[in-house]
Amino acid sequence: MGLRWFTYAFLFSALWLPTSVIASQVQSSMKIVDPQGREADSSEVFAGIAASRVVFIGETHDRYDEHVSQLEVIRALHAMAPGRWTIGVEYFQRRFQPVLDAFIRGSITERDFLLQTEYFDRWGFDFRLYRSIFSYAREQGIPVVALNAERELTERVGQVGLAGLSTAERAQLPREIDKSDEAYRSRLRSVFDEHSNAKDFDHFQEVQLTWDETMAETAAEYLATHSGKNMIVLAGSEHIAFGSGIPNRVRRRLPGISTVMLQAGDAASDAKGADYVLLSKNIELPPAGRMGIVMDQIGGITAREVTAGGAAAQAGIQPKDRIVAINDAPVQSVSDVRIALLDKRPGDRVSLRVQTAAEQERTLELTLK
Repeated sequence: MGLRWFTYAFLFSALWLPTSVIASQVQSSMKIVDPQGREADSSEVFAGIAASRVVFIGETHDRYDEHVSQLEVIRALHAMAPGRWTIGVEYFQRRFQPVLDAFIRGSITERDFLLQTEYFDRWGFDFRLYRSIFSYAREQGIPVVALNAERELTERVGQVGLAGLSTAERAQLPREIDKSDEAYRSRLRSVFDEHSNAKDFDHFQEVQLTWDETMAETAAEYLATHSGKNMIVLAGSEHIAFGSGIPNRVRRRLPGISTVMLQAGDAASDAKGADYVLLSKNIELPPAGRMGIVMDQIGGITAREVTAGGAAAQAGIQPKDRIVAINDAPVQSVSDVRIALLDKRPGDRVSLRVQTAAEQERTLELTLK
């Protein structure tokens, strides 16, 4: 997308504990329960769901332990049938599929993967939350499918509704967008009334439908053209809830397909119509190293505000200074900064090359907070 005007506070750092260590901590606490709260044997559950053509797993996007639970399911199913499974994800839009393919093949680096998918601009959650899933898929050669609609299109739907789209815009979306599910509409209405700043509920609903129908269409088309593949779909819990987001729309396109729904959560009451709930204790990612800068992306990355007492202030960075490089890596975008700090933690030192408002360059050393 064309970058417009952005302001960011950078709080990012790296996962300095090995992923396997943190993953094992979460896995040891994970339990699988049915909607009545009865604990199930995980090996029996995995054996049972392995026969399903699609396994849907709902998540809370910023819960790291829930992503590790997803990874445990992926590992178990892959171990039972190597080569059969693929992973469908909400996090990437369909036109970036060639980039995901290149990353899984190992032909591009993680940095190129994040830059070319515009991950930080379009999804934005701390990539460390998902890193172990993508690393495992790459190591094992498990295909990952980008399920979602273009953000430009969903933004346009939010503005003018489906009926206001041009013929060319409408042609990029699923032909059938089913509005008949009244329970789905009622749940969206509750969310809209409580949280949304949008003015038009019908447009709000159509945005949600655009997401769900597009993800369902992408998954169904993949499965229809890959008869030897099963899919694990990772998406926000409301896209899975009661089957009315993605699951029923996949079933509508592929009548008779076998599916199972899992929800990650804290209690059996989080089932939302799922067959099982993946319970895990909330584990936070290790704290991220902070520069203490609020930045504008206007012709480069410029410090708009410098937090008093923060790492940047102590190093002598001033408002309006432009960051040219971090540790000699050129900086031209927000993504460049976030990638440069992805593997840093509080106490780590980084070198910043900045250009002052008077266009003088200087190199400063920061100790991240």
